[in-house]
Amino acid sequence: GFTYYLGDTVTPAKTELKGYRLDLAFSYPLARAILWGVDGKFVNLDINKRNEAIYAVTADMGVIWLVSKFVRAAAVGHNLVPISRPELPVQSAVGVSFGRDTGFQAAADAVVNYLSKDNIVATYHAGLEFMAGDILALRVGYTFDQVLDDNQFITTGIGLVAPRVGIDFGFKQNMTITDDRYFSLVLRLFTG
Repeated sequence: GFTYYLGDTVTPAKTELKGYRLDLAFSYPLARAILWGVDGKFVNLDINKRNEAIYAVTADMGVIWLVSKFVRAAAVGHNLVPISRPELPVQSAVGVSFGRDTGFQAAADAVVNYLSKDNIVATYHAGLEFMAGDILALRVGYTFDQVLDDNQFITTGIGLVAPRVGIDFGFKQNMTITDDRYFSLVLRLFTG
């Protein structure tokens, strides 16, 4: 995977990030209903306001349990090779989703950010997705973010999903600091 970043962060101060991330991911079924995966990442980010850069290699690892046809649970660790940067902290997450891949889904998760030994905070997400015609994804979500001083966000998105390609557009509005908003555009290519 390839991700290009261009935008602002709020923490630790409003900072412009520009750069890219390369991902190489693998997954393997450990049992009939348990899937394991790992993602190696190379990150190259310029932090313009502080005249700094991040060049780092790290990895994510996770497991998904297919509880039933309509229920899935997951646990994941992010940035498990520590980068020691507030922009890319070590994280652990747990989540659950209900629904069908080709219909309506509801999901919730909690992400714990290990910013330092004395600064461990969580972010909570909940969202809904509806797949129309097995190709058009409509999404809405809510985030409560303790990393950003208990800021609350509303998110919306739309995506087109085909067998080999996906295009997603998203919008995130901070409800606590109303002039803080994000737009995202993601192009995904699938193989296999």
